[in-house]
Amino acid sequence: MARADWPVPEGEPYKSRMVLARKVARYFFAAGGLLLIYSALHWWMGERTFARMRPTSCTVLSRRIDTETLVSAPPGRRSSGPRKVSMREKAYLTLTHTHEGRRHVFSETFVYDWALYAPHGYEEGKTYPCRYDPENPGNATIRNEVDSTGRGNIFGVGVFAFLLGWFIPQGVKLAAQNAEMRRRL
Repeated sequence: MARADWPVPEGEPYKSRMVLARKVARYFFAAGGLLLIYSALHWWMGERTFARMRPTSCTVLSRRIDTETLVSAPPGRRSSGPRKVSMREKAYLTLTHTHEGRRHVFSETFVYDWALYAPHGYEEGKTYPCRYDPENPGNATIRNEVDSTGRGNIFGVGVFAFLLGWFIPQGVKLAAQNAEMRRRL
């Protein structure tokens, strides 16, 4: 039997389920849309701020590097195979720069991208190139690009919620049609 020939369920239980599914779908649409808008605005503001930053030199006041051991279990619920062990470094730097005679202190935290900056060393008391925001001199960075850590996660969750809002009513309708088919058989 073709899908177009399937019986359309009717009655109060089906209608109330569809009304509830549409309400839930609206909430997922709204949440997904808000997360997508937030992600886009966060990206735009970050790019805009980074574009107006000016180069300067910064002195490292303190440096702390923590090493974390990551152990991943093999696939499978009760697998006793070899485990993958890796290390991840988290770096915490406190730096200072001077702008128009005033000293500004800022901090940088590197979790996933420390490997890009580790070769520079960033030893305490030494000076390294950095960038500062002329509108807010306390906002400075030693990064070469906009820090996008976490932004992709927000965007991904937004897309997932948006798509979930799209498919919820479709799934409820399909489940109701399948139940109606089974009832008639």
